[in-house]
Amino acid sequence: NNSSRSGQISFIQAQYRHQFLLHPNGNHLIYRHTDGRIEVFDIRTGALVNTFFQATSDEQQVFTLDASGDILISDFQQFNIWTGEVLYQNFDYYVNVDQYLFSFDNEQLITITGNNWWVWDIDSNTVIQQERLNIRGGLLAQTEDRHRYLTEVSNRQGEMGREIYDVRTGESPRS
Repeated sequence: NNSSRSGQISFIQAQYRHQFLLHPNGNHLIYRHTDGRIEVFDIRTGALVNTFFQATSDEQQVFTLDASGDILISDFQQFNIWTGEVLYQNFDYYVNVDQYLFSFDNEQLITITGNNWWVWDIDSNTVIQQERLNIRGGLLAQTEDRHRYLTEVSNRQGEMGREIYDVRTGESPRS
C-alpha cells in the first residue's frame, strides 16, 4: 500500500525458508533455505535478483549483512549478495564429513558430506573444487579421479539397475 507505506509478503512453502534478512536499503529481502540456497528478492517487484549456494547446508548459524549491505556473512563464508561471488571462506570451522576419499595419486582429498562434494589440495590445505552431488542409490565403484560414480538404483517397479553419475556434468544417464 503506497499511501500507508506498508505491504504484505506471503511465504509459499515457508518450511523450506530457514532465515531471512531485510536489506538496509529496505528494497531487498535475502532468504536462506534449509538446503543452503540463498536468494535475493526485490520487494518492490517480487523479482528474484540472485540465487547462490553456501558451501554447506548443515551449519546455518551466522546469517547477517555487513554495514554496507553488500556482503552477506553466512556461517564461515562471505558473499557479495549482488553477484554471489564468495569473498572469503574459512573451512577450518567445518568439520562434519561423511566420507573421505583420496585421489589415486594421493595429492588430493575428496570429502563428501550430504550432497556437498569438495576436492582439497593436500599440500596447501585448500579447497580447489566444490560441487553439489545428485547421486541416487548405493555406491558400487568410482573412477580413479573420483569424478564418476557407479551406483545401484531401483526403478518404480522395484527392478534394480545401475547408473553412472558424473560430478563434472551433474548428469546421471538412466540405465
